[in-house]
Parts: sequence; structure tokens; C-alpha cells
Amino acid sequence: MHRTFTGADTDARFPRITPDSTHDSTRCARPWRSALLVAAIAVLAACDRPAPSAPTLTAEGFEKARFGASATEVAAALGEALPANAATAACTQVRFKAYPGLLFMVEKGRITRADADAGVKNSAAVDHGMLQADVITKHPRIEVWPHKYDEKAHVLVLAEEHGVFVFEEKEGRISAVRAGVRPAVEYVEGCS
Repeated sequence: MHRTFTGADTDARFPRITPDSTHDSTRCARPWRSALLVAAIAVLAACDRPAPSAPTLTAEGFEKARFGASATEVAAALGEALPANAATAACTQVRFKAYPGLLFMVEKGRITRADADAGVKNSAAVDHGMLQADVITKHPRIEVWPHKYDEKAHVLVLAEEHGVFVFEEKEGRISAVRAGVRPAVEYVEGCS
């Protein structure tokens, strides 16, 4: 059934649309368009959020493993068992399953240093394989010392307020990255 509207059937609120008239979409808005626009904006806003950052080794520690903290307490906080001798040994090294890529030095039950494998993010933004010249450019106040055992190599020391980064260089490239407190962080031999 088709009904034809006459001028008397319409008013200004409901414009008459004919095949030869121009349709004004602003006067005939549909509520679902507004909802769709709001949803699209929300999706785009969510896409613009940065991804959570990776855990970062700092001169103060790595997440729950802070330098100076009790190794027993850190292991308990991580839900891991600490090797029996780690709480009492003069010096030992431990790995926590929760922190792959890091080897922690423990002296008399306290965490004093962390040696990082390649790819572990650190706040100094220095990684294995990086050119020594680039590290010096990035950190102009870094100290460069001769290596204790290799006359062609160097040790780069970046002291920060609450700890120290040490980078070993061999053949012009960074070969080791660690952070911790003095004197432990400067031991070339680790616990040996």
C-alpha cells in the first residue's frame, strides 16, 4: 500500500523528499551513525596507546631484584627457591627463572650486581655489539679504563646516582653489560 503525501501532511520538522529534491543528511541524522562514530574513535584511541615497555635493567636493579636487597626475599617475592648456599656464601651467582637473560651476583645474602645477556634492555641504552665510539658519544661522562686482562680491550664505567653500569669492550664493540654497586660491579672475574 502506497500513500502519497500532500503538502498538508508535512511540516518543517519532516521535509518532503522527492526523487528530484536534494537530500539534507544533517536534518535527517540517524542515531546509529553517532554510535558508530564514537566506537570508531574509541578503537583508534586504543590503537594509539604505546605497548607496555619491557622490563629494564637500571643502575639500581631489575624489577624486584634491587641491588642491596636480600636475595632470599627477592626469591620469595618471585615465588622461586634460592640455592642453599646463596644466602650465606661470601659470593655466588644465581639466575631467577622470572628474569631470563640476567645473572645476579649475591654477596653475603645481598644482590650486588646483574650481568645482562644480549638483548636485555637497560636504561643506559647500551647493548652487546654496540660500537665503543657510539657509547662514548651517547654518554660523554663515561670513564674508559684499560681492561685488567686484555691490553687491547677496555672497560667503560658509567656511574649514576644509585649505582654503576659497566660495559666491557673488545675489538671496538661492547662484549659485556652489567650493573650494580661498587665494588662488585667492577669485578672482572665475577665471584672467582
